[in-house]
Amino acid sequence: MRSPSKPFVTSLSKHGTALLVALALSGAAGCWTSSSQGDRMDRAIADHRRRLTSLETGIAGERQQLREQLEQTSKILKRNSADVGVRVDQLEQQIARLQGSIEELQHGNEELRRELATARQEIARQLERVGRTPAQPTTPTEPTAQVPADRTEHFAAGYRAFQARDFPTAQTLFRAYVQRYPQDDQADNAQYYVGASVLQQNRPAAALGELNQVIQRWPRGDAVDEALFDMGEAFFRLGSCADARQTFQTILDRYPDSPLAARARTRLAEVRRAPRTQCTAQ
Repeated sequence: MRSPSKPFVTSLSKHGTALLVALALSGAAGCWTSSSQGDRMDRAIADHRRRLTSLETGIAGERQQLREQLEQTSKILKRNSADVGVRVDQLEQQIARLQGSIEELQHGNEELRRELATARQEIARQLERVGRTPAQPTTPTEPTAQVPADRTEHFAAGYRAFQARDFPTAQTLFRAYVQRYPQDDQADNAQYYVGASVLQQNRPAAALGELNQVIQRWPRGDAVDEALFDMGEAFFRLGSCADARQTFQTILDRYPDSPLAARARTRLAEVRRAPRTQCTAQ
């Protein structure tokens, strides 16, 4: 067979590449791509593009949500940090107020110590007076109190003086009773009447020391609730409303069945309503 001429080879060479590309794009088995197949390919490409666009949109939305969450979290952290700062400031202010209250209480304790020292001197004079024999002279201004030798009559004499509002005599007799019969069942009641007599003489600071002896020496005695009630009164007269409230509340908490519970509840309400001018120590 005769070989093709040179021009034919050159023509084949020029068009061979295009032919090969067409064959490659035609699909399987070297078939030509039809018009309907091309449409399907275009639709597939468009669908892929839509999916890609949707995916990009979704990713952008998630990024925006994450950005908003980060901003919100940052605001919360800043707000919490500010709240912590405010709370720290509040605590510092409370500590400063407590420190001031402590200093006031310390000053009040110093005054109470001085009054107690004066009270002890008076007690010593009264005990000396009680211990004198009838033959010993007394000054006209000094109250005298005959101390009965009988224990029962001794307590009764002190109670009669208290009922008659002869509080100096009642104080003297009951103090002597405690000195003579410290282990007696009535000793705690005698000590209570000592404090009550002092309070009736309008000496609330000294009365607190006397009434506190009832609680310290006879904590299980039957005079504790009475001592607490009068201590609440003494605190209130001294302007220490916070201590008065706490004392009356103690009666309600620890001695709810006490005959004084109703009075303690009434006094507690009155102390709470007291004007600031009356309460020098809230």
